Amino acid sequence: MTSAFSIRRASAPDAPAMARVHIESRTARMPYLPPQVRPFEQVVAWMEQVVLPAGPGWVAVVDGSVVGYAAVEADVLEALYVAPAHLGHGVGAALLDEVVRHVRGRLRLYVFEANEGARRFYERHGFVVVERRDGSDNMERLPDLVMARSAQGPVTPRSYDVAVLAPLTYALVAVLVVLAAMTALATVRGRPIDNPTFYVGCVAEALIVIQLVVGIVRSGDGDPAMSAALFIAYLAGLVAVLPIAGFWAIAERESRWGTGVLLVAALGLLVMLGRLVQIWNGQG
Repeated sequence: MTSAFSIRRASAPDAPAMARVHIESRTARMPYLPPQVRPFEQVVAWMEQVVLPAGPGWVAVVDGSVVGYAAVEADVLEALYVAPAHLGHGVGAALLDEVVRHVRGRLRLYVFEANEGARRFYERHGFVVVERRDGSDNMERLPDLVMARSAQGPVTPRSYDVAVLAPLTYALVAVLVVLAAMTALATVRGRPIDNPTFYVGCVAEALIVIQLVVGIVRSGDGDPAMSAALFIAYLAGLVAVLPIAGFWAIAERESRWGTGVLLVAALGLLVMLGRLVQIWNGQG
């Protein structure tokens, strides 16, 4: 049975003990991993030169010995390991509590899909799966999961923001489909831009501007893996398409090319909206 333990900040002298916990835990709890090939000294050096400098870390101590550790970089829980002999006694939960107190906002982590014990542990503490990956991004080349939770508790996985952004996008898609149909018909018939086409284009542009404002405000609510900069860049790009196409179309208003340009713009915007949803869902 584990004696009373304490949690304190990790420091460089803890690196050998942290390395020992790391190796023992992976060997005992993750038999599906490739055999350990790094010598112990190399794992210690990795702790000293990579893990500890990257961000704060904590160790759990029993009778003066380190029996678990956690390490954070920015908003990512990079590691949480407990020595096998001390599992099931609250050590991991106490370490995670320290991490949650430190990371005020959303916290995410990566866990192997095969690590069912760790997955259940994190689910009990409010984490949910927000992305499944094929393993091409980790050294072991094993399928893994991205899990996340907010400061208030579980993060609800989104396939787009159903509260605000999705209704805006659905409305915009409907208007763009109407605009594409109108301009396609006018182009085939060789007709110039008329007032109804102009008005539909104005409605589409108004929705795009609203989406830009709401999207910037809500950009922090997307998938944890989402690139906010790329998301906002696409939002801004959407705003520019119709005005450019509109000026071009006005210059060609006496020919079918005017409506043809608007048709291409409407179809291009539909494609960009599809990409915007992908970016929001972390498929950047």
